[in-house]
Amino acid sequence: AKGFVVGGTPSEQLYGVCESLYQADLEPEDLFETMSQSLLAAVDRDCITGWGANTHVITPDSAVSRVLKGRMD
Repeated sequence: AKGFVVGGTPSEQLYGVCESLYQADLEPEDLFETMSQSLLAAVDRDCITGWGANTHVITPDSAVSRVLKGRMD
């Protein structure tokens, strides 16, 4: 995996999704969208993972934090 790092309970699921969606040099908003889709897809495939994620996109000019809410069934 070049250009990204994954970790946590759904790391196996994250690798597959990230390898499909990640591209180098994404704009911050595109990176957030890619990260969000990857995280939510992995969480949906691993019931032990939880119900969402706290995300942080850090650039030289800013840091933006957001909360993703996932399925709760």
